[in-house]
Amino acid sequence: MNRAVSSRAVTHRRAVTGLATVALLKANFDEGSDHIAMFLPFVLDAVAALGSDDFDVSDVRNLVFTRHRLSIPDATLRTLLQRAAKRVIVRREYRRYFRNREALSDADITPARERVEREQGQLAAALRVFAAARSRPIASNEEALTLLLGFLADNEIAMLLDREAPVRGAQHLSLSPRDTRLVARFINDLCLPHAQLGPYLRGAIEGLVLQNALLLKDIATAPRKFIDLSVYLDTGLLLRVLGFEGPAAKIAAREGLELLRATNARLAVFEKTVDEIRRILAIYENKLGTAEGRRSLRPTEVTRYFLTERYSPADVRQASALVEKQLRQLGIEIRPIPLRDPRFTRDETTLTQGLTRPDAPQADPVEPRVQHDVDCVAAILTLREGRTPESLDTARAIFATTSAGVVQTVREWWQASGEPGLPPIIHYIALSNAAWLKRPGAATDLKVRELTALCAAALRPSRATWDRFVQHLRRLEESGELSTDEAIAVTASGLTDKLLSAVEDEDGIDAGTLDDVIERVKAAYRAEADQRVALAEAHAALQAEQRRQAELKVLSIADFCARWLARLAFTPAFLLVVVGSFTELPKAFPGFGSVSREVPWFSAVAVAGLSVYALYHDPLKGWRRSLDAWLRKKFRARLLGNVVET
Repeated sequence: MNRAVSSRAVTHRRAVTGLATVALLKANFDEGSDHIAMFLPFVLDAVAALGSDDFDVSDVRNLVFTRHRLSIPDATLRTLLQRAAKRVIVRREYRRYFRNREALSDADITPARERVEREQGQLAAALRVFAAARSRPIASNEEALTLLLGFLADNEIAMLLDREAPVRGAQHLSLSPRDTRLVARFINDLCLPHAQLGPYLRGAIEGLVLQNALLLKDIATAPRKFIDLSVYLDTGLLLRVLGFEGPAAKIAAREGLELLRATNARLAVFEKTVDEIRRILAIYENKLGTAEGRRSLRPTEVTRYFLTERYSPADVRQASALVEKQLRQLGIEIRPIPLRDPRFTRDETTLTQGLTRPDAPQADPVEPRVQHDVDCVAAILTLREGRTPESLDTARAIFATTSAGVVQTVREWWQASGEPGLPPIIHYIALSNAAWLKRPGAATDLKVRELTALCAAALRPSRATWDRFVQHLRRLEESGELSTDEAIAVTASGLTDKLLSAVEDEDGIDAGTLDDVIERVKAAYRAEADQRVALAEAHAALQAEQRRQAELKVLSIADFCARWLARLAFTPAFLLVVVGSFTELPKAFPGFGSVSREVPWFSAVAVAGLSVYALYHDPLKGWRRSLDAWLRKKFRARLLGNVVET
């Protein structure tokens, strides 16, 4: 019991030291240190802490690891000590080194480490609060940092390593599935969006990549561009690039390709790989059209994307037709596979057996997936023409994939064949790391985007949980408790993945748990439907009100025009009476002319007044109103017939 507690405490201390170290590495790099010089402060700190003035490489190597959890290869360490000797910090005599104590007076990096540890203490405290709210208590900040470092190390897939770490203790413990999902949620939901915690985590991520530079055989030339490298992309990576695994994976993959192009790598794809993409899309085209076909699809990222985005067979057919055009637009050249040359290829039978699934029947033909991978590996070796490059810089050709299993199998096959140099395959993350080490400024957000995609993948339910869920849906459908349309809708819901991932963290998954997931998804659909109905009703009410306002405006215009037109219709008669009164009245009554000249004018004014009075009183008032009503009816019918509904 005490031994187990002690072991956990040591692991936690290593995590605290390791995260602080990688953050300091990032700080050193940001200050302008090159890929070797950024490790020099750690070496000088260890030299200053040695118990003796004379030492050898092994003494420094062991103390650097003890103090900073850095496993520095002897060749790199000698280079660092040689730089220290040029600065008269140490001197070398034969195979021993002697330190200059005065020159090491400011070599202590404890203050900088303490500052970084305070920052990462905030990360740890936030993770503990986040975990406590999800019934996963974390006893200390050290344990929280152990979980965080374990997640980053497990998902970094640091295959830049051409050999095991010099110190076995540098390896990190793997996390349980529950803790993996917990940390993924913390990073995705809380940490990355946070203004303060986000930069702390980012420094740790990029520091881990910088730490991997120690394991590059060509660390001295790491900052340079690739000299002669064509990268042939695998199917899984291209599915991400084309957007068939969701937006997060698409953004990260495309930014990674831009970084490769910026570091002078040529991007290409074999025609056989394009054919395999079309074959995969053809499977979805055939199965998305029926309920049984959708249920039979494997729960891959592509499947989830097509289902949640409601892809139809026609949509998939169109996407398949545009594959070549999209690849060319992205600057990816489509090339034929070269003819096999037995002088350059190796034992393909053994490789085929290694890549074939253990449960595959021996009598069946080779799976298309396996044959594709074998053909691509053989093509890379043919393009290399027997050369055995020691680094990516001059590899000439390499096959980049997102499948860690395929990479591991090919590497083991390559090493078992006794072949030296760089294997013909590399994991995409490792390739991305190598390119990022050359030009970190060309892709400032790449590592964060890749981490976001990894968190999204980590939050997917396991294959076993998904299969059990699909079987449960099928039983409910067969019993009539769930219709086919409901089963398909539940399968296609993005909420299903989140809920299944959440219930995996519980003690067990039974039928009741799965029923609860289904009910919650159905409730979400009902809430979404109610919201859509409410929005539709609100939109309809808004349209009705807009129509009413438009009609009122048109009616007002029609009434105004009718009213004044009716009045204007009587204006000629009014003018005729007035003019006649002033011109003809004196002629009709010639006797008035001898009385006074003003009498005709007064008579004309009186007649005009009577005319106006008659215009607003019966019978002329009734005639005017009748004309007004008739004109209104005509204007309304004319104008309302042309109103555009809004």
